[in-house]
Amino acid sequence: MSSILIILFLISYLILAKIRLDWAVMLFLFALPSYQIRFDCLGVPMTLLEAMILISFSVWLFKNYKKIINNVKIKLKNPHFAKTTRGKPKSGRYPFDIEIILMLLIAFVAIAIASFFDSAFGVFKAYFFEPILVFILIFNVFWYNSNTTNDIQILQKNNLIDKILWPLAFSAFFVSLYAILQKIGLLYS
Repeated sequence: MSSILIILFLISYLILAKIRLDWAVMLFLFALPSYQIRFDCLGVPMTLLEAMILISFSVWLFKNYKKIINNVKIKLKNPHFAKTTRGKPKSGRYPFDIEIILMLLIAFVAIAIASFFDSAFGVFKAYFFEPILVFILIFNVFWYNSNTTNDIQILQKNNLIDKILWPLAFSAFFVSLYAILQKIGLLYS
């Protein structure tokens, strides 16, 4: 019964992500405690939160694959090219891109040192790969789509603080409320 509910939830989440990717990202930010719901997908252990992250990232990737391929082609032809003829940025760099690449390389070396055990891949997936996907997703869905160059204007225009902090705050509120109700004896775990 629980596997059917998980499948139905993930299908509805996929539909939401295709219609409104920003709402889907806000939903998985709200649903951060769903990392405790575990299941197997084709023999690979996963959590509900991981599935939501992978669905959101896949939808974003499929919606923007032409733009991504064009940006990669431009970078490969001329790595110093970052402006069009009109002087506006066409293809910039991700913040912390070098640090992310170095962190991934170090994590791969750590997996090799750990003899490629399943637990090493699980740690890599949970602590390195998926947080990087979340960073790329949040950066592109909420931040990068803005036409302004000033960070304060971007925050005000896109309501970035509202779109990230409110889901996190509501999530923390409900987890705290549940813990308080457990403490006073109204709920049992």
